[in-house]
Amino acid sequence: MRPPPDASRRTIGVPRRHVLIAPACAAAKAAVQAVNASARGSLALVGALCASIGEPATAARPDKRPARKPPDGPGPDGLTTAQLAAFLRTLQAALRSGSSAKVADLVSFPLRVHAEDGTLRRFIGQTQFAIDYPTLFTPPIQATLLQQAVSEIQRSVRGAALAGGAVWVAGLCSDLQCAQPTPKIVAVHVGKA
Repeated sequence: MRPPPDASRRTIGVPRRHVLIAPACAAAKAAVQAVNASARGSLALVGALCASIGEPATAARPDKRPARKPPDGPGPDGLTTAQLAAFLRTLQAALRSGSSAKVADLVSFPLRVHAEDGTLRRFIGQTQFAIDYPTLFTPPIQATLLQQAVSEIQRSVRGAALAGGAVWVAGLCSDLQCAQPTPKIVAVHVGKA
């Protein structure tokens, strides 16, 4: 049986295996320093936890290492964030110009088009795309795409969903090594936006 909790001790709300009980946070910081002199991350954690319960965090050494930026490697869709951002800027410029030919240059044919009634159509080339462009890229879809931010794009192995899933972009390979996938529009869901 455990002894009753001591009112002079404070428990910091972290998982049980990491619970730190100390009469003062300074003692916890000193203990971390004594165990491992290079425990900057642990000291920063103890300092943050002490601050969260109202204890001063003056004894904690700040972490002098700069925050590491995550690498801009390919996402689940095969594209890097930089590639996706550049593609989005190009698509937005094409939409602003009002030219269906400029938008068609960003499409991979055959293009899958999912209609509101659930039917699936395939657009074989730019001629058919140009004819149906106003029904594919309706004013609501264009408005949503023009306001789209890269941080709001949903990404999966199926591609990157723009405009809430109305337009899907995927990285397509031009050679067998696929060193540099090219972003292209692969599907449009009419009436989604």
